[in-house]
Amino acid sequence: MKPTAKNAVDATAVIEQAARVHEQSAARHEAAAARWDARAKRAQAEFERSCAVLEREAARLEADRTYLERLRSRWLERPDEAGRAEIESLTAQIRRRTAKLEADDAVLEKERATLRHDRPPAPEHREPEVVPS
Repeated sequence: MKPTAKNAVDATAVIEQAARVHEQSAARHEAAAARWDARAKRAQAEFERSCAVLEREAARLEADRTYLERLRSRWLERPDEAGRAEIESLTAQIRRRTAKLEADDAVLEKERATLRHDRPPAPEHREPEVVPS
């Protein structure tokens, strides 16, 4: 598909929606952290806070992608060297931050697995207690 200003506007709307979803997810993680704090479960609360930080970075990354699409749209209308250089620079920054976000997410996935493994099973999955007679 040939890049056009209309395509950039359409992409911008999708990316802005993704940023809102990440912000909402961050808010849910913060609420979950507060619930874990209330139950004195520090490791789980810290994990949820880390997830919230990751979601907020993802939202900022989506905002930068929106800005990049707008830059591309303007550049398509009036190509110039300065605009091209800014697009290339921002694209490189976004790629680096995306790679870091993916690495951080992998670390959190390992932590999630550890927390699940260390958590006692839910009551319906526990072995029945044998009471000596």
